[in-house]
Amino acid sequence: MDFMFWLRMVILAIGAVLVVHGLSMVITGRLSERSRAAFRSARDAGLYSLFSGLGLVFLALGQLAADTDRYPIALTFGAVVLALTFMGVAVVRYRPRKSVSRR
Repeated sequence: MDFMFWLRMVILAIGAVLVVHGLSMVITGRLSERSRAAFRSARDAGLYSLFSGLGLVFLALGQLAADTDRYPIALTFGAVVLALTFMGVAVVRYRPRKSVSRR
């Protein structure tokens, strides 16, 4: 258990926290004032966090899959493709809008 293993675990934990946070925003619809100003709706804010978290989770799992004995390249490639897909959807579809200056 070297440094890279623990780094992967930290990324996995951060991704899991983002997934739970995104799900809670989607389910409850509650946002902070700052998030309410940055996103069009509570659903967009929740899905942005959810998809970003899933991207981090799959990225960490892909790195952990590289250490397996069976099909390490296929598992890593599949996880990275899923991670890039989730992160791409989060950034392209659900990204925060540009801040509006208040006068």
